[in-house]
Amino acid sequence: MVVTALLDTGNRLYEPATKKPVSIGERDTLLALFPEEEEETEGFFLIPYHSIGGEGVLKGKLLPEMAAVLEDGREVPCPGGPFLIALKEGRISPNADCQLILHGDFAEYTASLKKRRRHRKGVP
Repeated sequence: MVVTALLDTGNRLYEPATKKPVSIGERDTLLALFPEEEEETEGFFLIPYHSIGGEGVLKGKLLPEMAAVLEDGREVPCPGGPFLIALKEGRISPNADCQLILHGDFAEYTASLKKRRRHRKGVP
């Protein structure tokens, strides 16, 4: 499954017991990865949050792996898995530009991808 993600350096949400960073995805979009019948079984996390818009609890699940698809079409595995994804009801973006908000910890990784791309083009 391929989704468009937004890197949110302000996303500092961590699951309290494991201290894993939490990315947030649209429940309806990611339903294939998170079947409802599995929601009450082992492997799901309840993740408390509070933000400007309110507070509550999100359900989340570990994904064993994720990859970034670069502008040139290459797929690059993301380091540090498994990845904890919380499911949000409704749209993340009003115009459906993205379906996943990446945790701020991904900033260093995406910066390294940009440097690698510039280096390949011969730009220091």
